[in-house]
Amino acid sequence: MSRRFHSCGFTLVELLVVIAITSVLVGLLLPAVQSARESARRTKCMNNLRNQVVALANYHASHMRLPPGRNSGKVDPEGAVLGYSWAAYTLPYLEQATLSRSLDFHLPWGAPANKKAVETQLALFQCPSSEEIFSGESDYSGINGTAMITTSGGPELSLGDLGKILNRGVLIPCLSLEEGIKFGQVTDGLSNTLAVAESPVTSTEQDRFWASGTICISHDSGTVNSKRSGIFSDHPGGAHAARADQSVSFLSSDVADSVIGALCTRAASD
Repeated sequence: MSRRFHSCGFTLVELLVVIAITSVLVGLLLPAVQSARESARRTKCMNNLRNQVVALANYHASHMRLPPGRNSGKVDPEGAVLGYSWAAYTLPYLEQATLSRSLDFHLPWGAPANKKAVETQLALFQCPSSEEIFSGESDYSGINGTAMITTSGGPELSLGDLGKILNRGVLIPCLSLEEGIKFGQVTDGLSNTLAVAESPVTSTEQDRFWASGTICISHDSGTVNSKRSGIFSDHPGGAHAARADQSVSFLSSDVADSVIGALCTRAASD
């Protein structure tokens, strides 16, 4: 008596069908997964900025003014520039009091005695979407003002005049802590004035430590993300920014450059 055996495996056609279906499902799910991950990164980025701008507000409450964007004062009349950033002065308000005490603010930020402290990696100053990460550096910058100015047909600007134009924001270079901007000077309104925004470190600019005054910018790139300078990010479609009233929003690449320029000034009636 002959016996008939039935195979329990897949035929080649069935296997190909399964592979095709799996490929389609992966193709459908992958964008959703990537979108969810980017959404989580954006949320983290916004929280970073919110903590930074709340720290600035708390600093203002304690000192009745904001910290310098960059302390351009010297150690002594003939000495090097201190060069500390707004971020360095807000460390105690970012739950980083121990790190703040480890800095010798009487020495330049880059002095050998400060090396270990300034190279400390702080997640608060790193955007999770940033394509490049360097030890101790910041993906966020304080707003000096705007460099979006037109001089054609007008008189040539002196360096002093140019400095006044560029430094119309809320975190400006100062020669001492007593020269920081007061909220009362922000006549455009705190909700209409940017304080901190995304400006990631690039491979050609590896000196933007969170402790250094180099993490301040005058926005100069037109629309957001139009090039890798001024306000930009590694998020698709725009960049996050925090306003002086402690609110955080996403600045779309579609926002006109004139609007971005107006947001970067504190008292231009715009």
